[in-house]
Amino acid sequence: MSPSRWTMIKTYTAAMPKDLVPFAIAYGAKQGAERHAVLEILQGGHSRTKQNQLVQALGYNKRQANSLLIDLEGKRQSCIECRTLHLETLAGKIRSAQDQIKKWEHQLEDWPYPVCRVRRNGFKTIQHELRFKIHQKRRYLIHQQRRLEALQQAPIEIN
Repeated sequence: MSPSRWTMIKTYTAAMPKDLVPFAIAYGAKQGAERHAVLEILQGGHSRTKQNQLVQALGYNKRQANSLLIDLEGKRQSCIECRTLHLETLAGKIRSAQDQIKKWEHQLEDWPYPVCRVRRNGFKTIQHELRFKIHQKRRYLIHQQRRLEALQQAPIEIN
């Protein structure tokens, strides 16, 4: 590796968490630069769809972009600041799901009568649709709670 490429890698990896530096160096200067850009994309607070689009703009296909995001996100969660941010995000998702379930349950209780015609979306009654939505949201809630518990129990690596 030429000295100019080495200095390029050092500048790109200077802002990274220490556990990611060898990871970026292993991929060479060009890919180290791309991975640094991916880290910035991850820290930008975008949705996963937007993150995928930004990574694809770097020259990856969809599958590569998604696996790269998952890989780097897993490494990123080991540092404390990112981990607390991730915990807060998951807690927010859980709270909003619980609020939505309560809202739908109140709608279900307050609904005066069943409408017995097949609705356009395939559900026979509004109650049937609400029960299905509540069931789906509860499954989502359980999934998010498991993610939160797993993240809380994971060891913290201090750089």
